[in-house]
Amino acid sequence: MNIWTYLHFGVFLVYVILLIYTVAKNPRAFLNIMAAMLFACFAVWSLGNAMLYNTNITVEQAKTILDWESVGWIFFPVFLLAFVLEFTGCGRAARSPYLWIPLLCTAFLIQIMLWQGRILNCCAEVEHGLTSEWLDSVWLYIYYIYNMGAVIAAIVLLAYERNREKDHNRKRLFEIHLITVVICFVFASALSIVLKEMKIYVPFEGTIILLVFAFGIVYSMSKYEFMLITPSRAAERLINTMKDGFMLLGRDGHLITVNKEILDIFKCAEEEMA
Repeated sequence: MNIWTYLHFGVFLVYVILLIYTVAKNPRAFLNIMAAMLFACFAVWSLGNAMLYNTNITVEQAKTILDWESVGWIFFPVFLLAFVLEFTGCGRAARSPYLWIPLLCTAFLIQIMLWQGRILNCCAEVEHGLTSEWLDSVWLYIYYIYNMGAVIAAIVLLAYERNREKDHNRKRLFEIHLITVVICFVFASALSIVLKEMKIYVPFEGTIILLVFAFGIVYSMSKYEFMLITPSRAAERLINTMKDGFMLLGRDGHLITVNKEILDIFKCAEEEMA
């Protein structure tokens, strides 16, 4: 084992923690589930890297690891696009079978071709252990198109929604995700695709860079409480964004809630009206 083994294993543990945190916040929300699936893909990818970057590993062991590790980097574009569609308000498209069926069929087909040895060659021996080599095949280029297509679509959606959004907090959310997607996926692609195409093998894999994107999701969750919307919170936000004064009373005349406009009209605090 070497320092890279421990580094990638540490990255794996971080993704597992983020996955658990995201699901725990709102396990029923589609947005949370898609974020958790993204983290799961990155976790599998990172664990595979931790096991590959080991000078004691054999070629047969490395081939087995690559077979299941590839599930992470082949399937993450599916969940990335679904996450961004849901986040940008295209929930119906994010749940549509017209999205899921072609994306999953493409991912499964690429996965099968990889298992048949048509995308990767195992393995190149490097200083830090063993690594895979890209094969010059049509299936590799299909994977590139599928991967880059999902990332570019996510960037376009985020940029479009960011430009048309009027609410400052929502605009800030779109900016965070737009910047992290652009930076992370460009650098991750450079490390995991471009350098390997050039036969330059570095142990600093894309999953390390993608931590920035993952933390961007968690930061947004904690800072702006997106992904934590419940019916009561949604109603509260709707009331607070109304331009007219709003006061809700119980059957006994007890004050339940008011919005900011009412407080401005009467020039008092909510506690004074109770």
